[in-house]
Amino acid sequence: MVQPLGMRGPAATGPSRLHALLGDRVRGGVMGRGASRRTVLVTALGGGVAAVAGAIGLAALSASRPPSAPRVPHLRWSAPFGEADEPVGAWAADDTTLYACRDQDVVRALDGATGAVRWTAATHAWYVVPSDGVLVFAHAEAVGALDAATGRPVWEMRRASSVNHAIDVSHGTVVAVAQEGVPTDPLGFPMKVVALDAATGARLWTSEQYEFVGTLRVGAGAGAAYYCQDERLVAREIRTGAVRWTAPVIGINAEVLGATEDFVVVRDNGLVVIDAATGRRCWGANWQVSSVAFAGGLLVAQTMVGTSRARLSAVHGVDPASGTLVWTVLPSGEPASPAVSTDGFVYLSVRDGATSAYGAATGELLWRHDAGTPVAARGRDVYLLAGGELHALTGP
Repeated sequence: MVQPLGMRGPAATGPSRLHALLGDRVRGGVMGRGASRRTVLVTALGGGVAAVAGAIGLAALSASRPPSAPRVPHLRWSAPFGEADEPVGAWAADDTTLYACRDQDVVRALDGATGAVRWTAATHAWYVVPSDGVLVFAHAEAVGALDAATGRPVWEMRRASSVNHAIDVSHGTVVAVAQEGVPTDPLGFPMKVVALDAATGARLWTSEQYEFVGTLRVGAGAGAAYYCQDERLVAREIRTGAVRWTAPVIGINAEVLGATEDFVVVRDNGLVVIDAATGRRCWGANWQVSSVAFAGGLLVAQTMVGTSRARLSAVHGVDPASGTLVWTVLPSGEPASPAVSTDGFVYLSVRDGATSAYGAATGELLWRHDAGTPVAARGRDVYLLAGGELHALTGP
C-alpha cells in the first residue's frame, strides 16, 4: 500500500497542505508496512548538507505546532574553554563525565557535576565514544582506547591516513575502516572494514578488500556492523563478521552516517527505512538530510533550507515504523551546529542566537538559553560553548 508522509496528532495544523507538498516528492512515502520499531533499519540517502526547499518546501514547514512559552534551564557550572565558540573537535558525555578534544592533541575528562578536570591525555582525537570503562578514540591515523577513569592508554591500532576515519561502537566492539593491503589497481586504495574488541583492541574480523571507496564508512547497532559498497548495504554480525544480509542502495556514493541499537543511517539521494532483521525495504522519502538520530521513539532528521549564503535549519520527528511526520521545528536562522539529540531531547542553536531544547517525542519547546552552541548532551544535561567558556546546563 502506498501512502505519503504526513502530520498526525496535535501537530497537524495543516495536513492537506503538507501532504500536497511532501507527498508528491516522497515517491509514494511509505512502501511496505509491518516492521516493528525494534527491527527497523534506516538508510538516509542524501548527498551531504543541502538545501531542501525543493524536496520539502518552505510552505510545508510552516505547518508546525503553535509555539509554547520557553522555560529557563539551570546553570550547573561554567569554565574557561578556549577562545572560539565553534563546536569543532571531539565531544561525548556519559552519566558522570564530559570528554573533549579540541584544537590540541589533548583529550580532557571533565567532571559533569562540577566542571573539574579529572584527567588529561596526550592523544589527538576526531571522535570519542565512551564504552564500558574505556574511552574509544579515533583520528585519521589511529584507533584506540583510553581508560575512562584515568586516561591511561589501553590499546591502539595504527592505520594509514585516509578520509574514512569515522568509527562506531556497539556490543563491546569497535568498527572502523583501515587502509591496508596491496592494491590490485595502480589507482586504487586498499580499504577494509575491521572490528576490534573495545576492551583489548584484539581484531575480531576483517572484511574483503575494496579499492574505490570514496565514502566507505561503517556504523554499528542491533548486534551488527553496516557499510555500503558496490551499491549494496552490507550487514555483518558484529562479533563474528558473518554476513547477516545485503540490500541494494541507490548510487555508488551511498554512505553509512551512523547507527544505534535500532538504526543504521546511510545517505545518498533520500531516506529509506529497511527491516534490520531481513534487509527488506519498508518505506522511503527523498529528503536530503544533514544529520539524523533516534530520540523519544522517533527518527529525528535535520534538513537544510536555503542556499549556501543563507542556510536555515529545520528538524523533523518521524515515526520510524510508518514514516509519519509527527512534528517539525521551523527554521529560525543559520544553524551554528548540527542538532544534538539524546534520550528524549533535541538541542538546537542558531548563529548569533539562542540554544533551544525540544521534547523529542512531541517537538514541544521546553526551554531556551540566550547564547551558546551545544556540543554534547546526556538526557536533560547539555554542554554549551559560549564566549570562550563551557557551560553545563540542566533543563527544568
